[in-house]
Amino acid sequence: MILVTVDVNKIFLNMTCTECTCAALTVGAVGWNCVTSNNTCQLISNYSASDFHWEKITNGSFRFTTFPPEPSTTTSMSTSTPTTSTSTSTTSSSTTTTAFTFQWNSTGNTVAGSATGIPNATASQLNQPYILKFDSSNALYISDSINNRIQRWIIGNSNGSTIAGLASGISGSSSNTLKLPVGLALDSLDNMYVSDKGNNRIMYWQSGASSGTLVAGTGSIGNANNQFNEPNVIECDPSTGSTVVAGGNGAGTGLNQLYSPYGFTFDSSTNSLIIANYHNHNVVRWVIGASTWTILAGSTSGTSGSSSILLNQP
Repeated sequence: MILVTVDVNKIFLNMTCTECTCAALTVGAVGWNCVTSNNTCQLISNYSASDFHWEKITNGSFRFTTFPPEPSTTTSMSTSTPTTSTSTSTTSSSTTTTAFTFQWNSTGNTVAGSATGIPNATASQLNQPYILKFDSSNALYISDSINNRIQRWIIGNSNGSTIAGLASGISGSSSNTLKLPVGLALDSLDNMYVSDKGNNRIMYWQSGASSGTLVAGTGSIGNANNQFNEPNVIECDPSTGSTVVAGGNGAGTGLNQLYSPYGFTFDSSTNSLIIANYHNHNVVRWVIGASTWTILAGSTSGTSGSSSILLNQP
């Protein structure tokens, strides 16, 4: 499985800090960053000096594969011309730089679901997949929302297997069924937390279990501290209990309000949540413990638009 983006800065997943350092030294990177919390390695290197695939083989070994060379550039040249009999000279230089163009491969490979995009509830198809996660073996966990199930898909296989909900795609509110599951999170043992949106609850699914356990919400819609109103994306933080950390002041455009937050991620460097504030058409930062947010992208007043400074339902 190739785990690299083609760019001047390379991002690798599932690489330990030791492997990251080894890779950086091997290819002569000018710098590197290692994030231990999610095993992500960033190599900063000169494209023309070395560009490569980093591939992790199933037996635990690693290998490099060289990319084709980049486009050529015009290098600088200097000339020196004597101007007097005393050997005084003047030097002129000219440099022409060619901008490199980097882009994603225009041809993608279908690794899960129908290559033609046809939705269905068979083992080889999906219907509005929402969130993707990798487990400890690099298999994909997919919240197959309209099919009311969570699918586990081994890369290279033509079919997925249902690990939560019913394989038939039928919805329900029992301990072994789901209704419009969207968000999911995995812990270090591949136990799974599912945001069961249609049932207004969060379910815990132990790895290999045939049914889940209610861990948050009551299953009924509401705004009490023990209830949810169509929960979406979730993250797993074992050190946090049930506490309102953002919003909680009704829907609105105020600095202490959110309006249909659809997704978020935790920024450990600033101890804050980055929130896609869907109906307010903006992305905001909410520092844990703060009572208000600060704007990151879009309009503070909730104005939507298609210009370079506005968003529309992120």
